[in-house]
Amino acid sequence: MACGVRIPATPSTHDRPQRRIPLHTVGKKLPPEVATAHKLLIKNENKSSATTGAFIALFTFCANRVPPTTKKLKDIMTRFHTLIAAATLLASTQAHAATITVLPTDVGAPGFNTWYLANYRGASNGFSSTTKAAITTANPRSGNGSVQMSLTDLSGKADYTYTWGFDNSRTLGSLTSLNYDWFRSGTSTASGIMPALRLLYDADGNAATGSDQGYLIFEQVYNPNAASVVSDQWVTSNLMTANLWQRQFSPGFTVESFGVSMNDWISGANQPANADRLNGNTAILGIEFGIGSGWDGSFNGFVDNVSFGFNQNVTTFNFEASAASAVPEPASIALLSLGLIGFAAARRRKVK
Repeated sequence: MACGVRIPATPSTHDRPQRRIPLHTVGKKLPPEVATAHKLLIKNENKSSATTGAFIALFTFCANRVPPTTKKLKDIMTRFHTLIAAATLLASTQAHAATITVLPTDVGAPGFNTWYLANYRGASNGFSSTTKAAITTANPRSGNGSVQMSLTDLSGKADYTYTWGFDNSRTLGSLTSLNYDWFRSGTSTASGIMPALRLLYDADGNAATGSDQGYLIFEQVYNPNAASVVSDQWVTSNLMTANLWQRQFSPGFTVESFGVSMNDWISGANQPANADRLNGNTAILGIEFGIGSGWDGSFNGFVDNVSFGFNQNVTTFNFEASAASAVPEPASIALLSLGLIGFAAARRRKVK
């Protein structure tokens, strides 16, 4: 690395020229306590460039701010060793969660690992409904935007889709979290309706047998009833504890059993006789949310913070109308705080 910490050529002499030693070699030349802190930096080097950068900055800053004797460097780094270890633990807890900001320019053509508009039916392609499905600022949830979804009659429909195809690590049995935020405007005349969320499945997890694919669909009206579909407020729905119904792609059949829980679909228990038989090995190929398909009346609503997790690795999509200033992650905030504390401690020590 280009950066390094300064240590004296002769520790007991302050007035001689100091030489600058690269960070990757400094651990061999400093006292044991400092070397331990240095090893911690190297250990975390490949985990997170942001975290490692903060560690290195903290290490170098402290080494250069105190008078250049190994004794005082030893003292200051001994104090910081426990704090750095705590920050490392905090940083590691962030490794399994990611929030991805989705801007209007990120919604494109159909493909894997990208959001795209699907099944659109509106005035622009020959239907009577004035249908809208776009990221707007009309009702922001977490930031400055959300996905606005509206239609004016039963001909309208629109979906936002995100697929990844067959992935052995993404099965119904490895699904550990699934939730999203939705909003129903009080101006909607279609009763008991809100944006639905769907999981795209392949029942046997075998790509060669595509006739067993379909959707597991969440609608609040079945959890438990229409009275739970509230208006003019944001609602967070957790699908891991909800009922979902099934729509088969082939032959295009709706399994009209609306009380089957997510646990039932995962375990293979209590499933209707005419349903695709699902279990923990069922492949999950993607996720989708949308409105329409014969809704009688008008609807206006919003969706944001669509989140799923497999094997505790959680991905959340936050839909924003425009890019905002980056917000530091909790681990980075903690490291910055430690640096400020260290600076204050060093200043007090120097004054004494």
